[in-house]
Amino acid sequence: MLHLVKIKKNYPMRDQEPVRALRDISIKFRQNEFVAVLGPSGCGKTTLLNIIGGLDRYTRGDLIIKNKSTRNYTDYDWDTYRNHSIGFVFQTYNLIAHQTLARNVELALTIAGVSKKERKERAYEALAKVGLQGLEKKKPNQLSGGQMQRVANARALVNNPEILLADEPTGALDSETSTQIVDLLKEVAKDRLVIMVTHNPDLASRYATRIVNMIDGVITGDSHPYDGKKVKDPKPLVKQKKSDNKKGKSSMSFITATSLSVANLISKAKRTILVAFAGSIGIFGVSTVLAASTGVRSYIGSMQNDMLSSYPLTIEEEAVDYSSIMEGMSEHATVDIPDFDITTEVGLNSVIDFLMKRYKDLTQVKTNTINEDLVQFVREIPESYVSALSFDYGTDVTNNIFTTWKPSPEDDEVVISLNGLTQRYIAELKTVEGFSQYASYVDLFTDFMHLIPSEAGAKDYILSQYDLLGDSRFPEGENEIMLVVGNDTTLTDLNFAQLGFYEEKEVINIARKAIAKYEEDNTLTEEELEDLYPYTTSFQYETLLDKKLYYLAHDEIYHYDDIKLRDYTEYSATLTDSTGMQLFALQYNEASDILTGGVIKLPNLNYDIVYFARNGLKNPNVDPIYGSWIGQNVDGSTTYVLTLNEGEETTTLITNPGPEQTITTVSTAISATPREETITDYQYSAEADINAITNKVEVSIAGILKPKQEVTFGTLSRGVYYTKAFQDRYMEDAFDSEIIRNENYGFNSYIGSEAEKSSPYKAYVTFNYTDYTDGNNPIKNTKGYASSLNGDIGSGIMAILNQGRGGGDYLEQDAIYLRALSGLKIVTQTDDEDTLTYHLEKLPDKMSIFPENFNKKRLVTDYLETWNEEGDLILYEGTLQEKVVPHSARDELTYSDVISLIISVIDRMITIITVALVVFTSLSLVVSCFMIAVITYISVIERVKEIGVIRSLGGRKKDVSRLFIAENLITGALSGVIGLTLTAIVSLIINIVVSTLGVPAIAILSFSIIGIMLLLSIFLSVMAGLIPSMHASRQDPVVALRSE
Repeated sequence: MLHLVKIKKNYPMRDQEPVRALRDISIKFRQNEFVAVLGPSGCGKTTLLNIIGGLDRYTRGDLIIKNKSTRNYTDYDWDTYRNHSIGFVFQTYNLIAHQTLARNVELALTIAGVSKKERKERAYEALAKVGLQGLEKKKPNQLSGGQMQRVANARALVNNPEILLADEPTGALDSETSTQIVDLLKEVAKDRLVIMVTHNPDLASRYATRIVNMIDGVITGDSHPYDGKKVKDPKPLVKQKKSDNKKGKSSMSFITATSLSVANLISKAKRTILVAFAGSIGIFGVSTVLAASTGVRSYIGSMQNDMLSSYPLTIEEEAVDYSSIMEGMSEHATVDIPDFDITTEVGLNSVIDFLMKRYKDLTQVKTNTINEDLVQFVREIPESYVSALSFDYGTDVTNNIFTTWKPSPEDDEVVISLNGLTQRYIAELKTVEGFSQYASYVDLFTDFMHLIPSEAGAKDYILSQYDLLGDSRFPEGENEIMLVVGNDTTLTDLNFAQLGFYEEKEVINIARKAIAKYEEDNTLTEEELEDLYPYTTSFQYETLLDKKLYYLAHDEIYHYDDIKLRDYTEYSATLTDSTGMQLFALQYNEASDILTGGVIKLPNLNYDIVYFARNGLKNPNVDPIYGSWIGQNVDGSTTYVLTLNEGEETTTLITNPGPEQTITTVSTAISATPREETITDYQYSAEADINAITNKVEVSIAGILKPKQEVTFGTLSRGVYYTKAFQDRYMEDAFDSEIIRNENYGFNSYIGSEAEKSSPYKAYVTFNYTDYTDGNNPIKNTKGYASSLNGDIGSGIMAILNQGRGGGDYLEQDAIYLRALSGLKIVTQTDDEDTLTYHLEKLPDKMSIFPENFNKKRLVTDYLETWNEEGDLILYEGTLQEKVVPHSARDELTYSDVISLIISVIDRMITIITVALVVFTSLSLVVSCFMIAVITYISVIERVKEIGVIRSLGGRKKDVSRLFIAENLITGALSGVIGLTLTAIVSLIINIVVSTLGVPAIAILSFSIIGIMLLLSIFLSVMAGLIPSMHASRQDPVVALRSE
């Protein structure tokens, strides 16, 4: 069965001769016998036992097991041999302290891969055989020495080994217990080979059937040698069925390793929890950042469909390419620096070059050619893609809509245009002390009338976002408008003022209250300020709906006439020099405070232009023409000095002052003629005699709309909205109006003229206003005027940008004004002779597309891109108007997708912030990894003996490694769970806090984050413990069993 052939075992020593532990040991053992190996300490007994048990390797010779040499055995073969053929009983028991007795006994079966049920049955049976029935769930530290030795015996026998090796099994026991243990071994030896190493010759002689003596690594005696011949075995070993043994191979599953690790971690629960908590800090930090990032992205995503209504896709005649601007701003633009000697020179870094390189696209306005084909192309977007379409012609109707207004309780009600009332208030606010510097900005907030989107089911789309307040309804006809209030059910003070709901004094009080409120030395409370400057802060729905308004066409209000700007006096002086035969005719220029004119020399009537500048200070007590003057003719050849005095008919004229000067007395004639400064253009009076006008349309406020509670970004901003029917009526009336078509003064005649190169077209609104310069004595009915030509702010920016590109005239600005007046587009054409001509067409300047949702938006953009693709497009398909538009007839289409730009910018910022925070918090993960590696290494050191036991029971190196990898896996999982739990708690707190601000959950711990972070925690923990685990697997089992 077992045969040792000339076994040698040498232990190498550094710088010394190797220690010869065994020297040519040759011995054969019977299948059933009790062999006692005697000898002094250090004679090689334990080494012999370890080599027989496969724990140690022989240097030379051969160990033959069942007639098979072990010279070519692999580690795996030795592991299997120990697990299935060898049972070890150690002097120090080598029980695993954190396992129960049953689990200690099961260990060999566990390594053998026996099923859980069978392991438990056989372990309980083995403990019962050694007299420990009922103690299966106790821990080793609850037993006596004898009981622990019995457990060690049970563990050695549970796998039914063919060979039982006992190393000093009674060395630490009293005589009575020793006898019990040896009796047990003798009983076991009846059906298997038992080899016991002992120092006690009495025990050996009483119990052993064979005694082998050793000295200095050599067998010196053998009481019952065996020659290898087979003899009849009285009680052959009965092999138990090994159902889950996989053909006798050693195999401890990862699940089994995990269960052992769990038991060890539970035995050190406090340390395990502390390690797991420390490891969870990094997971908590990263997962919290990811949860916040996910929540914010989710919040943005939930708003996207809502935002689509406020930021539709738009196609405009001209628009800034914001994408190019953003790309330019994100580029790392640098400029080339010319070479120079830095030791003696300072070089040039060109800011101008830098600005051109980075922002060259800032003024590159993208242009679309909006024609009938493009308009029809947009109209043919599939209805399922969009919720609404809007075609805006850039009209400004505030000059043509008049409201009823009562300036004060004492005044009669007047009918005044919305723009006229707006300009009146601006003029008045400019005279209010403390507010005049802000009054100019008011005009920026007066663009409050807009077109209601009206195509492709727009009404239902709008009403899906807005509630109708009171008894209001959605406007339908040309004579109906609607108010849109904010989420807080408010309109601005300017809106109420423009519509005529405020008296004049109330608007002034709003400004005065704001001035007083923000003064540094203000001590008045809000209530005191309201009492001092009263004004209405809310209006009943009925009051708003009952408002009377009127629409008047251009021909009912505009007329071509003078507008008186101011009264002034024109001063002139005639000087007659009878001696010098010359006549001076001079005109006073008030703006520049100079005299200009000419001198006529007789008798030849030669004419020379002269200029006089004031020689000294102007006297405010006399007319400005009086005083001392010095002048020259154009070529500077003659200089004149004179003084004009009030009431004197002569004066002294000095010519070429100096040594050769000429002094003459000239007669003077001073004239002062009253004049009026006027401008002559189309104008209208802000106040209309509504009863005298027959062609008028009464307009009513039909609806008041408020965004639904769940709507954050609606289709309509706060303000006043008119219907498409009204826009059509307005444009129809304007198309042939006098201000547009008059051959001499109309807008159409001005386009492309020489005058347009120096000035845009002008038209005005005149009004009376109250001058509050003297707050105690305001002056009523002060004359005022302002331009009636307004365009939207965006179009105004476009005009500025276009002029910045060097257009050289005011055509772009006039195009905006013309649209505001009529909705007409200026179309330019060039004939065969390159002559530029202009004509007017009814084409929108802006088309807005409201996709149904974000997924449909992609379909809409894909549809729009087909305009730019090669090939023909078919419009009006299937109708009599069917038309093929070739690619050559289509200019490139550029549309604005502001929402995508906004979302992409926000998403990019969130990504950058998230990455930065994740990187920062990941530092704690690195620290955690080092800590876990150190703790695992400490655990390896603490469990060296356990490693030795596992190896002695047939555990493979990979089984040992698995044991610690499993432990790290559990620690990592626990760290992940703790970290994610903390993240969930913090996320809940964050969401509770932000919910008080009306913001939904912005910290979302999604299942994907939970899964990823849990796997990351486990992965990092396993990786951190990989090196210590490999170190554990390489432990020498013999050395490990000797450790304490």
